[in-house]
Amino acid sequence: MRRASLLALIAFFLALPVAAQTCVTDQAMTPSQVLEAGLRSGAQEYDLAFVAVVESEDKAENQQSALVDLVGVYGEASAPATATVTFASPGIAGGSIEELQVGTAYFIPVVATGPDGQANYTTSCDPIVEVDDPEDFAVDLAVVAESQGIEFSLPVQTGGSGGAGLVTVVFLGVLGLLLYWTLRMRQSSRRRLRPTDSDPHPPREPRP
Repeated sequence: MRRASLLALIAFFLALPVAAQTCVTDQAMTPSQVLEAGLRSGAQEYDLAFVAVVESEDKAENQQSALVDLVGVYGEASAPATATVTFASPGIAGGSIEELQVGTAYFIPVVATGPDGQANYTTSCDPIVEVDDPEDFAVDLAVVAESQGIEFSLPVQTGGSGGAGLVTVVFLGVLGLLLYWTLRMRQSSRRRLRPTDSDPHPPREPRP
């Protein structure tokens, strides 16, 4: 009788949903700390991290596929403007993000390929953070990534890759100033060479 009760109790716990489990990764890590740790959170290693705005979603049982507009990518020297993120959301106790919301910006660390071949796989146990100002946030994280030797891309702001993205912006700005200065100098030179009413008239040639 006791054995039957014990087996029934074990079966009951095995039948409980995944929500009874707890996260093993460090949900408290900030995005900067994730990058400073080399794209790692606790025992979990990530291939990439995104600052992205959710454009659309496709929900399935315990999983959500989202198309995101990329604002910043860390761990890769170049990136497209959009990507697909697979978010496993089984309602795990301890996860602060239950699902990704359309129109909201997030910092999302991902594994390039999930356990079942999912693209850019992440879960509610990973340190996903909602972001208020994704553009400024992405640039701030780019500085952290640069200091850690992590490749990055800012596809929305610059279309560049790695540190070259920010360098490109600075270079184009300096180039624009140089072109403007050169045109101003040329216009000034032309004004100086152009005769005015106050200039003395050349002497007339004698008539034959």
